[in-house]
This record gives sequence, structure tokens and C-alpha cells, in this order.
Amino acid sequence: MEIDFYSGSNWRWSYQYKFRYQDGEFKLIGGDHLFYFNVDGQMQSWSCNFLTNKMKYTKGNMFEDNIDEEIWYDLELKELKTFKTFFKPMSWEITKDLTL
Repeated sequence: MEIDFYSGSNWRWSYQYKFRYQDGEFKLIGGDHLFYFNVDGQMQSWSCNFLTNKMKYTKGNMFEDNIDEEIWYDLELKELKTFKTFFKPMSWEITKDLTL
């Protein structure tokens, strides 16, 4: 399952979260964030793989396919977040009286 958010005007951003169903619940296995200037293409992005505990940071120009900087980081995630724990304090459960 994927959840995507995208917005902006001259400065645009997107978030993408990837979940996998395992052990009876959806677990967050990846996340990507892109932030860029729509006028000249200058961008920064972060891509996390929570299964391998790695994150890649990239900086460059997305219009010219030019990467100025790429850095890999090790993450220290001990367990995968679930759909419910990731989106707290919001609740995605609908009760019988239809309140969230």
C-alpha cells in the first residue's frame, strides 16, 4: 500500500510512504520526500528503506538530471512502525458513532 502527498506552487514537495501487510497489520517499510523549486529544478530528496535501515540524501537539479551530492546514512530503527503508530495522533478507526 502507498500513501502519497504532493503540493506547492513555485516550491513543491511530495511525501510517499510505503507499507507492507505482514503479521496481521500494515508496516511502514519505506518513505520518500522530495522538495524542489519549480522554476529552476533545484531539489533535495530523502529516501528511506526501513527494511535495510538505510537512507539516501540527494541534492541537485532535477530538470538537468544533475546530482551535486549523494550521501548514504545508516538508520537505527529497532522495529517497523505500523500504519496506526505512524499516523498518530490521528486515528483511522471509525467507531460505531462515526467519530474518529
